[in-house]
Amino acid sequence: MFKKAMILSLTLLLAVMITACTPNRPKGCPKLYPCTLKIIQGGEPLAEAIVNIYPDNSELAKWPMSGLTDANGEVKLMTQTFPGAPLGSYTVTVSKVEDKHVLPPVIIEHVAEQFTLKDQSPLKIEITKKLLEPIQLDVGEAQ
Repeated sequence: MFKKAMILSLTLLLAVMITACTPNRPKGCPKLYPCTLKIIQGGEPLAEAIVNIYPDNSELAKWPMSGLTDANGEVKLMTQTFPGAPLGSYTVTVSKVEDKHVLPPVIIEHVAEQFTLKDQSPLKIEITKKLLEPIQLDVGEAQ
């Protein structure tokens, strides 16, 4: 009897832990699809760049979508803290800053300004249900 009660208790505890560890998406959050971008600068992958995407559909604008590129220049997009992004058309911005630790502080932007501004960026993507390969985007030469 004690053994059955102990197994039941442990099973319940495990179920509660799994439920507590599984993040719930906020109410109204759209269905998300995996999307990887590859950012190229001067023919090379751009590492440690901040990538934001802005939807053409204004209803999706309340869901921040972004990520940070890895050493290969790739970023797996996230919507808030959840992997993926909703289907649709987007404008992409890319920024890579370097903070020189001197006085006064000097911040250097490594990407041309047009790519850092939502209203000026020429970078456009379409997120579809079956993106198998990273979408490659080129931000020109290093600044």
